[in-house]
Amino acid sequence: MVSFSDRKDLPAPLLGCLYCHAEGTITEIEPRRWPGNSSDYPTLVCSQCHSAALFDERQAENTWRIRYRRVNRHEKYYFAALQFENTGWTYADDALETSTTIYIQRQRVQQALQGDLSWLRPVQLSPSPPPIMTSELVYLQFKHALLRTEDTPRRPGPSESPNDVLDSGAFYVTDQNVHLVGRDRDWSYALARIRDVEFSKKGWKVHLDTKETKRFFQAENHAEAMDAQLATAVIKTLWQRHQERHQA
Repeated sequence: MVSFSDRKDLPAPLLGCLYCHAEGTITEIEPRRWPGNSSDYPTLVCSQCHSAALFDERQAENTWRIRYRRVNRHEKYYFAALQFENTGWTYADDALETSTTIYIQRQRVQQALQGDLSWLRPVQLSPSPPPIMTSELVYLQFKHALLRTEDTPRRPGPSESPNDVLDSGAFYVTDQNVHLVGRDRDWSYALARIRDVEFSKKGWKVHLDTKETKRFFQAENHAEAMDAQLATAVIKTLWQRHQERHQA
């Protein structure tokens, strides 16, 4: 096998890491054969993020595919892990598109954490749900979210179904409030009532500071909605802006 360092027409995964986007950090490791391992594919290892992926280049067809075997789950690479972990082989066009999406998301998170939401355009709703006032700018919407109470025991039984769900429905974040257009009723809380915002691999939570039992909104990651890490960064910035306006 010819070392990629001797070639001039390198495909993208050999020029830079599709996972963290560092350039000149890729090392190609020849396939090793031992009992139980029959891989014919070299492994690409990034010295920056330490991700490792099998690489299958088909020069005669001018294409390639990649399969990640080890990913970096650090918060910085949260979205990359969601996209590339346990996804099997990803072919060239899809891999490049995914890598571009990862890069954009990472930049947007950094902008949001720095208080810059100039890239985020208000959502145009026609008509707006009843709880949203005409003076509000809607920045985020999620088709399905839950409103839950904290520290509530689950019902006993084989299913262990939760009894802490107060309502569910469409969720909106504006420059003034968070709204849930629920199945039972509408729920609205000023941004000032937010106590904390957090995300995980599964989704996000918006904890509320209320006079009632402690409550939080929750939604899972969904391909059609903004990912939990970026949504959390946006909500935190809107929350901070709201606090600054009312303190001025």
